[in-house]
Amino acid sequence: MIRNQRWRLGIIRHVEEATHNVAKTCRYYGISRMAFYRWYRGYQESGEQGLFDRSKRPHNSLRATKQEIVAKIIYLRQTYH
Repeated sequence: MIRNQRWRLGIIRHVEEATHNVAKTCRYYGISRMAFYRWYRGYQESGEQGLFDRSKRPHNSLRATKQEIVAKIIYLRQTYH
């Protein structure tokens, strides 16, 4: 486990075992409650693997050029260029 994930796990365990208060723990560690709950949801769903950083890249691009248009452009470039 990487240091960042150990730190997140420590914060989650601190809430569960010691304080039982998310707001106080987040203030103490200097994190937002939204970040805590995002980590906590990942921890509940996937265990310690859920604490890893996830890519923020979208699964698909809404502005991407359609494949048939890309194929036509490639054909035209190869044929008439």
